[in-house]
Amino acid sequence: MTSRFLTDGDGVWDGDEVPHSPGSCPTDASDGGSSANCVTLKLTVGDPSGSESERWNFEVFEEATGRTVVRHCDGGFGTQGSAEYALVKGKAYTFSLRWIGTNLGYGPDYDWQALINDSDATGAREGLYGTGAFIVEDSHGLLTEYTDGGPNNLTVGKEGKIIVPRIVTETVATSPPDRARKTIGVGEEVVLRVLPEGVDVFLWARTQGGGDLSYYSGSTTTYTAPSVEDDATITATVEGADCSVNFSVIEPTGILFENNLTYGIYGVNAPPAHSNIGGYYRASMYAQPDTVNFYKLSLHEGGSHLNYDGYFSDWSLHEMREHFPNGPHPLSSEVVNGKGTLCTETDGIGGGVRLDPGSYSDGIAYWELQWSYSVGDWATSQQKYPLEMVVQQNSIEFSSTNTPTWTTTKDKSGFRVSNSNDGAFFINP
Repeated sequence: MTSRFLTDGDGVWDGDEVPHSPGSCPTDASDGGSSANCVTLKLTVGDPSGSESERWNFEVFEEATGRTVVRHCDGGFGTQGSAEYALVKGKAYTFSLRWIGTNLGYGPDYDWQALINDSDATGAREGLYGTGAFIVEDSHGLLTEYTDGGPNNLTVGKEGKIIVPRIVTETVATSPPDRARKTIGVGEEVVLRVLPEGVDVFLWARTQGGGDLSYYSGSTTTYTAPSVEDDATITATVEGADCSVNFSVIEPTGILFENNLTYGIYGVNAPPAHSNIGGYYRASMYAQPDTVNFYKLSLHEGGSHLNYDGYFSDWSLHEMREHFPNGPHPLSSEVVNGKGTLCTETDGIGGGVRLDPGSYSDGIAYWELQWSYSVGDWATSQQKYPLEMVVQQNSIEFSSTNTPTWTTTKDKSGFRVSNSNDGAFFINP
């Protein structure tokens, strides 16, 4: 037979305790061992009457399971006892008073006092140390001072209720896999609801930062992040108690261009069989980072005049001139680990020159392309936000034997071709 003892004075069987930090709930692993997931309350119980004759417990139960989470006792006959306890946010609890014993030879008189945070008030309350809001329901008047010294235990069969509201969030996008994350991309949507189940929100409000809410009352709402970086706070008012959740809204930090091997390299010509050299390929595009989802965004590529030197200075040898703006290129809802949110379209990249037997000077030709992003329906909202300057470059090099090598690069994508029998091959600059 196994015995368990109350050895540390917290009113909880030691065998039921779980690892926890100060301010968390030692009997409930669902708080993750973190005080940030709990509200701290002070419970007081005892016999305040002059008879100093009764002993009481203040007991708290998880409503959904009936499991005992707090068993708080007084300080002895005629001595009220107070102690602090943590209840997990997002749960509802019932509480009751249990008479333990009397020192009167003729029988108990059932005097008691019970308080939460030194008060018998009902409704919305604030936890200690700014730990959050909770709600007290006490239709039977257990939170009171009763000193009539009656022969009947008036607490039998009566319960009160403590509701500790909490906002839980779930991103609309299913990737990245952490849908409870509080760092979201510009334009991202997040569904918010309040636990415990069954409570109704009187008011949803954006109390800090930008963005929009789909509903301002009811059990759920959807928050849509603004178009630019921001810190946002959404607050739900439940029976007069406010609970909040904070979001960090981030913009894309850049674009990753990656060789799309599905398409290969086209239009390659190289000596000695041909009098020109160059090629064309397609690259996949990702909006970075990969920690959020940018599915509401479209990418836009700006224009640029050609920058050139060396071999490319002879404009009769090539037709590369101005790079024109293009877009929008909508992003998908697929986030690829280590890369970012995948664009629904690929980028076509390339160039070429005719070969002049009398000219063997190396050369570089490139465009400096300002990329930007927009949020939402591009047809109705044409605001663009700068994202990253991307260089798209072509170069030609001649070896000592006057054999040319052509290279095209854009970010982490590119290809190279020469007159070798190996033909063209992708590179990762």
